[in-house]
Amino acid sequence: IGVKAAAQVPFADNAAVATAEVSNTAWLARALFTEFMLPFEVAAVILTVAVVAAVMLTLRRRGGTKHQDPSAQSRVKAADRVRYMEIKWAPAFHLECGLTLDEVIDTVAGAAASAAARCGVVVRLTVVALRSADPAATVEVAHAAVAHRTSGVTGFDLAGFEAAHPDPTVHAAAFEVARAGGLGLTVHTGELLDDGALVWRALQLHPQRIAHGASAVNDPRLITQLIERGITLDLCPTSNVQAGTVLTFADHPLVTLVRAGVPVTINTDDTTISDITLSQEWLSCIGELGLTLPELWQCNMHALAAAFVDEPTRAALRSSFAAWARPIPELHGL
Repeated sequence: IGVKAAAQVPFADNAAVATAEVSNTAWLARALFTEFMLPFEVAAVILTVAVVAAVMLTLRRRGGTKHQDPSAQSRVKAADRVRYMEIKWAPAFHLECGLTLDEVIDTVAGAAASAAARCGVVVRLTVVALRSADPAATVEVAHAAVAHRTSGVTGFDLAGFEAAHPDPTVHAAAFEVARAGGLGLTVHTGELLDDGALVWRALQLHPQRIAHGASAVNDPRLITQLIERGITLDLCPTSNVQAGTVLTFADHPLVTLVRAGVPVTINTDDTTISDITLSQEWLSCIGELGLTLPELWQCNMHALAAAFVDEPTRAALRSSFAAWARPIPELHGL
């Protein structure tokens, strides 16, 4: 088709009336809208159907895949006797089908609040921005998070593939927006095997907490810095084994960090991947790491102290927890 039709003019009544030369454009146009009109229309219909089918296949939930459901998460945690939880998610992953940041956050916040009320638990939300995103986009995410504080959003996080995006400070402007808006700040870091350099970089954003941060154990100066600044490591041993941060659960430095005086909490991370309960994670910490019951309870109470929650709610939870633990001497080293 790409060869210029100069030898003959197939649409002339006969060769005698043909002009000397016909352009490709004219030849194709005449061919498509005369003798090839029906095949052309059929092909267009087939292509349209294929596009619609591709969109439907993309949007439908395929068997074998996992999806986060705030309501289901709250029910599962409540069944495990968890009374306070923070759900983290990245709204940017939900914008491809036309939703806005506000609509995504409203949807998740509404589902979480409804589930919390039904299950009798406290749920707060942490909005996650992505390391790979344009810094201007993370600023927009931070503004949206601040705008939904009354909907239960209390934290702002940065996550993503550290190897490809090792410098979180390019998103410093977003953290300033979140800080000024009264959100708690945390950074996903320290999941890769390194000497603690990634955690050091995250500290430049002045977070109250570090999500993971197990690699900090490799730098005594960093351990001292975490203790002096009161920065909490939200450790997730099972997740770290799955991510390759440590080879086995028994290799995890949680106990070393706890006994060094670093503020530590114990977490399940993304349960759609880790597929564990908090109770299971606690039992593994005791059985495989040698964490004592008083140390476990210390981590649990510190989790409440470090939680991104309003003070009246924190005080009510602390009173409830203390009353539950009071008659259990094993939790107090007695």
